[in-house]
Amino acid sequence: MSRLKSFFGNHIAWGWPSIAAELGVSVRTAKRWRGKGLPVRAGPGQQVWAFKIEIRLWLLEVSGLKAGRPRADVKRECKALFNQYVKGKEYEKVG
Repeated sequence: MSRLKSFFGNHIAWGWPSIAAELGVSVRTAKRWRGKGLPVRAGPGQQVWAFKIEIRLWLLEVSGLKAGRPRADVKRECKALFNQYVKGKEYEKVG
């Protein structure tokens, strides 16, 4: 796990408190959202972690669709956010 931490650095939210903070919700809510598709992984010893960009993309998609926006528009926004991330530009928290 330490190799993973050193390679990805601050691109990963480690543990439920960090994941919940990234989402702007409580730990309890973050755990509940895992059952609704929040992209969280479990490592050795069952420590959970998630890529911050995946959390933001998931939140952008879910919030956009719940707001009734067309799926194509939401997908376009997700693609734009991901492209910003890949290019190394700063991006703001969604939500």
